Amino acid sequence: MLFRSQLTASEKQEKGGKESRKNAEEIQSAIADVRRYPEVFAFDQSRGGKLQAAIAEQESRLQVFGIASREKDRDYVGAARLYEKYAEEARDKTAVSKAFENAVASWLKADDLENADRVIQIWQKRLPDGKGAEQALRNLATLHFIRGRFDRSGLLLERLAGTARDAQALELAVRIIAAVPHDAPDALASAVGRFLQAFPQSPLRSRVLLLLAREQEARGMAATAIQTFKQCVAVGSVEDEPECAMGAARLSLRSEEHTAELQS
Repeated sequence: MLFRSQLTASEKQEKGGKESRKNAEEIQSAIADVRRYPEVFAFDQSRGGKLQAAIAEQESRLQVFGIASREKDRDYVGAARLYEKYAEEARDKTAVSKAFENAVASWLKADDLENADRVIQIWQKRLPDGKGAEQALRNLATLHFIRGRFDRSGLLLERLAGTARDAQALELAVRIIAAVPHDAPDALASAVGRFLQAFPQSPLRSRVLLLLAREQEARGMAATAIQTFKQCVAVGSVEDEPECAMGAARLSLRSEEHTAELQS
């Protein structure tokens, strides 16, 4: 009996879903029929445009219903595309931002990170002063990092630093470059150079300089490493200054000892 009641509930739900889709299709058909007669809208406009407003409201509801139906069916690609369409047509900034946010989330549910990035770029162009796209880009970079796509994560963080003037994002990108082997020997030096140019007053300068000095020392570039350690000391960071000072002193001492050996 219990099984039968559950089955009946399931059948009612399925039937309700089919009826809802049928009703939506009928409304869409009715709207299409009305739109065939522009003179109707011209008359309506002369009377205040109530019909046009009612149709716009129904179309908005149909879009929401279409999205909900696709999400229910786990058609995340279809839902993402409808969210994009909704964002393209919406005029209210809050509605646009929310639609883009949901579009990105749907692409991520579909495991399509490239399309998620594409939507974020459109979002940033549409609402350049908004913070939602910045957070979405940060989340996407984090997801790439979790999946081991370190190069891609670093590139997204660099992009975030450029668009949002986010020193922490670029510092994290430098950290990733320092931690992951690269074919280009000057990859870290180039990234640190970009950081110093973009954020010449950031207190995080000491951190990126320390990372670079460590790499230079490991590669046997003692003279260059000494200069980088000294640059780090000059920033005056309480956290990084001790290690930078010790690094510069250690390498300077080694250099002096090596010179003395050569002279003796």
